[in-house]
Amino acid sequence: MDDARFTSAAAVVKTPSAGVRLLVLADDAERGDWLRYRIQLAAPDAAVTVIDTAEFKRRIGHPRRADWDLVLALLDCGDEDGPAASPGLQWLSRLAIRSETAPLAVIAEAGNELSAVLALRLGAIDYMPSGLVTTPALATLLERAPRTRTAALPSGEAAAINPRETAPHLPRRLLDGRRRLVPGYQVLQTLGESLRATVYLASSEALGRHVALKVSRGNAEDSGFAHEYTTLRALRTPAVIEIHEYGVHDGREYLAMEYFPCGDLRARLLNPMSDAEAVEYLRRIAGALATVHRAGMRHGDLKPGNIMLRPDGKVVLIDFGLTAPFSDRSQSAVTSMLRGSPYYMSPEHAQGAPLDERSDLYSLGVVFHELLTGQKPYSATHAIEVLHRHVEDPLPVLPDALAAHQPLLERLMAKSPDERFRTADEVLRALTPLGSP
Repeated sequence: MDDARFTSAAAVVKTPSAGVRLLVLADDAERGDWLRYRIQLAAPDAAVTVIDTAEFKRRIGHPRRADWDLVLALLDCGDEDGPAASPGLQWLSRLAIRSETAPLAVIAEAGNELSAVLALRLGAIDYMPSGLVTTPALATLLERAPRTRTAALPSGEAAAINPRETAPHLPRRLLDGRRRLVPGYQVLQTLGESLRATVYLASSEALGRHVALKVSRGNAEDSGFAHEYTTLRALRTPAVIEIHEYGVHDGREYLAMEYFPCGDLRARLLNPMSDAEAVEYLRRIAGALATVHRAGMRHGDLKPGNIMLRPDGKVVLIDFGLTAPFSDRSQSAVTSMLRGSPYYMSPEHAQGAPLDERSDLYSLGVVFHELLTGQKPYSATHAIEVLHRHVEDPLPVLPDALAAHQPLLERLMAKSPDERFRTADEVLRALTPLGSP
């Protein structure tokens, strides 16, 4: 399939005369590809070149305003001896930004607010922690970059920057970048919150890399983390999130899991996609579900927020708190209904009936409808109304331009499980005529 969003090329160029000219510098090809993907979501017509930082030094040496509208540099801004000693800020200091330098923004790995202050003093026009790179934030940066004047430093000023002089001007709460909610993990940012838990971006001392640290908000006995940990350890497949550690600290459970810098499918849905892209996402999600189902498990809460994206476009399933073996009927009660998402819930799930893999396939159909149209098939003011519509209302008819996908959608979202596809593998076989698997 000819689809730039599902390739992993090191450089992508799109209509240079129509968009911003962007240069992305990255030491790691995967991270550079991740940022390119994010840029494509924010500015599809941008002309993007991704280059290794060492190659940049050898071939170019200095980014000129005449050549680039904006340079995005992925830099490591963390160091035990302080941000000024970090490899990224040392490189920025040696770059010696001048008035003819293209505007340069730092996308920071590690680091803290002091790193941001030093980067801006070194001439960067913006500083953004990699965990906070979102499509709206990038769109704003790209829109204003061509009009931004480079903040050139007087000769010799970069070498004179001293963290001890800068630090007193920062609020103390902003400098607490090493806050430890759980031993062995340095909390960097809050990624999300729910009634059950808070998820943080954290640095693992044992692994030496970023992780998603999920910490329960209430009593450990009520969080269900132990169940999720056991499930994920049993599955152990690239199709589901990698689990690193489970534990209890100060009466609260925590899970250390794989971190996904490219975000989730919910964020991708903020931007329109072609029906070919929607089908490709459907294929990849169905493939991930098939892996889970072959292990005798159903997911139980499939929705865009639980489908993460890798830099190469592959999908990974997360949040297995409601996962159960097909033979386990214990989650067909009202408690399971309350913990699932009503917008993606199968009719039998909404009615508290026994569930199997076909309930996941219904949820997959709801996701497919949203991928195609940008809208959920059923909505209402209250959750109970949404559940009622899943049970009673006919499936909305797709627009004429998408009518070819109506039969597939109806097989996925049939009210009766017996009228749906029996397995995710059947879905994959049905998709084969629509493109190569």
